[in-house]
Formats: sequence, structure tokens, C-alpha cells
Amino acid sequence: MRSASLEHVRGLLDQARAIYGDSLETTARIEALRRRADEPLRVALIGTVKAGKSTLVNALLGEQLAPTDARECTRIVTWYRHGNAPSVRARHSTEGEIQIRTLRQGDRLELDLGHLDANEIEWLDVTWPAAPLEEFTLIDTPGMASVSTEVGERTIEFVAPDGGVTVADAFVYLLRSLHAHDVEFLRTLGDRSGGDTSMGSIAVLSRADELGAGRLNAMAVANKAVDRLRDDPTLEAACETVVPVAGLLALAGQSLRQSEFAQLEKLAALPPDRLSALMVSTDRFVSTESDDLPSPRDRTSLIHRLGLFGIRLALAVIQMGVADATTLADELVRHSGLDELKRVIDVLCRGRHPQLKAHSVLLGLQQVFADQPVPEAAQLAETVDELLADPHPFQEMKLLGRVNSSRISLRSDDRAEMERLLGGSGITASERLGVAEDLRHHALEALWKWRDYAANPFVDSDTADACRVTARTCEWIIAGLTASTPVG
Repeated sequence: MRSASLEHVRGLLDQARAIYGDSLETTARIEALRRRADEPLRVALIGTVKAGKSTLVNALLGEQLAPTDARECTRIVTWYRHGNAPSVRARHSTEGEIQIRTLRQGDRLELDLGHLDANEIEWLDVTWPAAPLEEFTLIDTPGMASVSTEVGERTIEFVAPDGGVTVADAFVYLLRSLHAHDVEFLRTLGDRSGGDTSMGSIAVLSRADELGAGRLNAMAVANKAVDRLRDDPTLEAACETVVPVAGLLALAGQSLRQSEFAQLEKLAALPPDRLSALMVSTDRFVSTESDDLPSPRDRTSLIHRLGLFGIRLALAVIQMGVADATTLADELVRHSGLDELKRVIDVLCRGRHPQLKAHSVLLGLQQVFADQPVPEAAQLAETVDELLADPHPFQEMKLLGRVNSSRISLRSDDRAEMERLLGGSGITASERLGVAEDLRHHALEALWKWRDYAANPFVDSDTADACRVTARTCEWIIAGLTASTPVG
């Protein structure tokens, strides 16, 4: 089995550049692929209108950079990159790159497009000194009503151009539920990317608290819905796992103000019958008149910031004895599902960064060879095709997203070992095996163990399949050690 390390891919790019040295256009494409290999992982957020993409971007960044209302900027593809100095640039269809004026309105960033028509802007590029952007470049795409609409077609053409290469290395697809337009989009995206969409693809059941109508058990209801989605064959074929997230709650928890905590404390001190009547609905919560309540304006702000579920959860936590804003904020984030999403992104994306980058660059190089076939590149093109045809990385990443599902029956220590071997902590042989010495010995021991597990007649079929993939990974590690090449 052959494996493409990122260093190996860089070597292939050097060979391709030497072959196409006389073509300025082709060498420019190859140089762009080299820059892509060296830059942070690109993660695109995709979904339907009102799926909560911009809110999730803000939650992942820990501050409100992405506009979350219905203004014109939400209809534009926006890149969020790391930089020491904040700046925003727009790519205009006729005027080229233009610096965009930014304003701070309260705790959020506002972009002033001035005379520019949003329909004529190809993309916005936001550079910001946010720590998460050192590892990930986030791409927020316009919300779609369906693939067939103008916005839907533009979004999918940007993310996965027909006859081109996907712009992102990993995808987060936001679902409200699994509707026909979600299935249509996932199939189209899969067709455009040669069936490799689920390499680095995570589905998020966004606004998860709304499934439980904002009740205190809303996230439990959402988790049951996620279990059903994970078993859906359409979704299983198109992504690696599904995670429920209450994005609004996650963002509010990271930016909770002391004044908001004081307002929530005041509400939590109300008699139970009055509080119960107040929390019947959003309208009742905002419109009820009483001198011992926070002002209607403050209550409206709480609804916008936390939602009804977030307020109910905050009140319950305060009534259980939490007496400071910092502890309450931590509890809100913990209940939002954001920590689990970050863990999944860490395992499936950050830990697999070199592999995902190598995969994206190889797809780009394959497209170069297809567009500009020359006899001198035939052998190199064949090497690239062989590397992309290897099914094991695909199988690994599919399993990595499902190691902790109820369909795989393993003890917690075996689950942790399986996740590590599959590359959840990094893709070098040492990182996979969890040791620094005697790598071949430990790889052989792991191979025998997982082969025995897979052959156990008392193990269910899903678990046996997972064990076989893990055993194949051990064989892959051993082959890499024997050839003295990196694994991954």
C-alpha cells in the first residue's frame, strides 16, 4: 500500500513544475497548489438559509466577526484568515480588490460596503488576530434554499466547481433536519468531488435546541435525532459523523456579560409560579410588564443572545447554586455541544491536517494533468491516480467519525486505542502507536490484537468491520516502517 505524506506531495509538485516549466499558466497553478499545501487547513461551512452558519463561525472563533442577520454581507462568500492586523478586503467583479471599511457596533463587527453592490462581489477576505485562525481558515458560504436556486448554484460552484477542484480541505455541513434539498446538495457535492466529499466532512445538527422547542431537555431530544441521522444511509455515505450544536448558546456562553448575569439572577429569584408563567413563550417573556423584572429591552436582548432554551438553562443553573458569570458561561458552553464539535474537528481535521492537505493538493494536481496532458507527465499522473485510488484513508476517516457510536461495542480503553491508531492524535507512526521506540514491535502487537478482535465470533458485524479497518491500519504502519517512509 502506498501512502502520500505531505512531503511526498511537495516532491510530486516539484516534478510537475519541472515538466511544465515552459507554461506560465500551468506553473502558476502548480505554485498555487504548493501555497495551499503550506497554508492552514481550509474548512468551509455550508448549509441552507437560517441554518446558523455565521453564528457557528462566531462560536468557533469566540467573537462576533460574521454577520448573523439578513444583511447583504451574508450573501457573499467570506474567508476568515489569521493575521496580526485586522483588515477586510473585497474581490469586486470589475474593480478588483478593494479595502472594506469596518465598524464596531457594540460587540459585533459591521462591514460597510459603501457604493458596492453585493451581487458584484465575488468574495470577502477577513484577516483577524483570532487564535483559532492560526490552525484553520474558515469559509462562510451563503445560505441556500436549494441547489437549484441562483445562490445554491453559486455556492456549490464555488465550493466544488464542475470540472475543477474543491476549494476547501474539509467541510462542515449544517442541517436543521435531513430534508430533500440537503440530500440533493450532498449528492451534488459528492459527484463534483469524485465521491470524496466525506473526506473531512462533518454534519452539524444546528440550532439543536429548537428540536426540543426550547425546553430544558432540548439537547437530549437533539441527541436522539442525531442517533437517527447517523444511521441514515444518505448521510452516512456523505460525511464522517453528525454533531448537535446550539450555536446561539455557544456564542452567548463565550461572551456573557456581567450585566446579563445580573438580569438572569433577578429572573431566577422570582417565585416559581411567576417564573413559569413568564417562560411560557418568547412573546410572554418579552411583553410582560412588571417593575421587578428586567426592562423589556433587556429581556429582548437576552432572547436574541440566548434564545428561550438558553434562558431556561441559565435560570436552572443559577437556581442550582451558580453565583458568578464565569461559571454560568462555562456551563452554557458545555451544554451547547460546542466542545464536542471542537473535539470532533480536532480529531477529524486538525489531527489529519497533513492527510487532508495532501488529498486536496493531489486532486488539484490530477486536474492539472487532465487539463494539460503531455507525454512527460504520464508516469507522474499515474502515481497521483494510484495515491488517490487508495481506499484505506477514506475508510479510516469514516471509522474515525464513528468510533464512539453505540454501533461499535468496545471498552473505553479499546475505543481510545482505536481512535489513536486511526490517526485521531496525529498520523505519524509514533503518534498512531502512542510510543516513541520499538515501533515495529508495537505495531505487530496491535495488528495481532485487532485481527483477533475482528475474528471473534461473538463480536457483532459493525464492531468486527471496525476492527478489520484498524488491523489494516496496523498493516499500513508496518509497511511504512519497513519502507522507512512516513505513514499518512
